[in-house]
Amino acid sequence: MTSTARVRVAGRAARAATIEAQDELLRTTPARAVEPSTGQIEGERLAAFDATLGDGYQRCAPELEGVDPAVLLELEDDWRALKPDLRPSWDAWRMLYGVVLDEERMQRCQTTFARAACAEVAASWEACAQPFAGTLAEGDACAVDGQCSSETCRLGRCAPRDECETKADCGTSMFCVAGELGSSTCVPAPLEGEPCLLGARCAEDHWCGDDLRCRAFRQVGTGEPCDRRRDRCDEDNWCLEGLCVDLRALNDALRPLGHHEAEPPPCSCRNDSDGVACVDGADGPACLPVRYAEVGERCDDNEARCRGLLRTTFCRDGTCALAGGQGDSCVTSEECRDELRCVRERCTQPAGPGEPCDSHDACAFALACIFDVDVDDEDVDLVGTCDLEPRR
Repeated sequence: MTSTARVRVAGRAARAATIEAQDELLRTTPARAVEPSTGQIEGERLAAFDATLGDGYQRCAPELEGVDPAVLLELEDDWRALKPDLRPSWDAWRMLYGVVLDEERMQRCQTTFARAACAEVAASWEACAQPFAGTLAEGDACAVDGQCSSETCRLGRCAPRDECETKADCGTSMFCVAGELGSSTCVPAPLEGEPCLLGARCAEDHWCGDDLRCRAFRQVGTGEPCDRRRDRCDEDNWCLEGLCVDLRALNDALRPLGHHEAEPPPCSCRNDSDGVACVDGADGPACLPVRYAEVGERCDDNEARCRGLLRTTFCRDGTCALAGGQGDSCVTSEECRDELRCVRERCTQPAGPGEPCDSHDACAFALACIFDVDVDDEDVDLVGTCDLEPRR
């Protein structure tokens, strides 16, 4: 499986500001896990929860993976193999100060994965894959969002939750701006005569004047002079070369130039999900059913694909071959079994939290390779550490 975690590369100073200087605090075992029995019980509960997610994968893999059920049945009937190994990322979460098991989320996810419709299971996967909650208050030191009760870690401190991400999240004549501790919030846009930023941040139907004050747009009729910056032409009109022009008349004049021969639609098959492939033929490309090949049979990774889920086989030089195990030679991770990674041309177990890495592909699911140097420094052999990805 391909990790959804992205590589975050930070300079030495930036990482020192967000993680390294707080490492002792952030990685300190919280009081709830001091007694050995507590950690053991927590581990047993997570193991049972992981089994529930696996059962949900067996029931709903087509919806979770976006693949036709017939395709999966052709490949393998044990769909649990498709579920990524969540344990390394869970270990990383349990090491973080202020993080506890989210009891309500775990109970909800167990019910969803056991009995809910598969569309609901698929929609719940991302949340259920991280069954933890943060307890740190605003202003407390943090490295990732999940440590904070607000679920927002910004500049190494827990911050208020964002009210918006873009202007579209706010109402009419509202803007999304950075507020307290950098968190984004919706604020009213300035109206007529109020201060503004040049060219922006005014309410609807207003513009920012040269005096940095908002001004209402002037309404202009067909054929009248206009300035795009400060005028608005009537409906169905556009300010063109200094005059408001009726677009309907303009389109009628240009319509004869719009007639042309249409190209036939290209062959488009959703190869990864519906079991068909685009194949060139005598009459041009066409979508044809895929043939599933066994080990030793011909393959091409298009119309003839190797049978087996989660990289148990791969197509090598036109022939299906068994994927490599621990220590076997490889060129890419696709040539390694299960969730092994191809690291320095050998199939290797993915690195867990705190282990060295040279790319995101070397890390376990949901972990990122964090570097302490800039990637532009060509004289340095980059070696990072697998960890949860830090936020802003």
